[in-house]
Amino acid sequence: MAEHWTAEENWNFSDDDRLSGHIIRYDPMPGGRKNEDGTTTYTLTFSALVVTQYVSDPAKAAHDIANALNADDAKDRRIAELEAQIAEAKAAATAAIGEDDAEKAAKWHDREAERAMGSLNCGSENWEYRAAHRVCDNHRLAARAIRFTAARNTVGDGS
Repeated sequence: MAEHWTAEENWNFSDDDRLSGHIIRYDPMPGGRKNEDGTTTYTLTFSALVVTQYVSDPAKAAHDIANALNADDAKDRRIAELEAQIAEAKAAATAAIGEDDAEKAAKWHDREAERAMGSLNCGSENWEYRAAHRVCDNHRLAARAIRFTAARNTVGDGS
């Protein structure tokens, strides 16, 4: 997978200038986009951060920062993929269950939502809070969708 963040040497300043060093560049579309006519479209890239000679090893610092940013992007993409898979599984399971089973499933999602928020403590990082809220919200939505679908199926079958 292409990386959005790259580290490279900063050629805009002379070597004796304290601003010389490395830059971290952001590319919103790494490698460009292949068009139907065979051409490639590239986007404007820009320097997001300058790592100057005030740092003992600007090349290493710039590479470490770029790698951390790429890892964070990959983590967010993976979370989104997992959430989509969970949503598909919930939709399939909801369509195949009866009223009693639906309430059991909804209660399970309620408990899982509480458990997700209960897993946090005062030492939790910001990304942990965001992830726990995402999990909690997904379970709350699943419980609501199950109850709604069960109620609609009950009304629709003449009961």
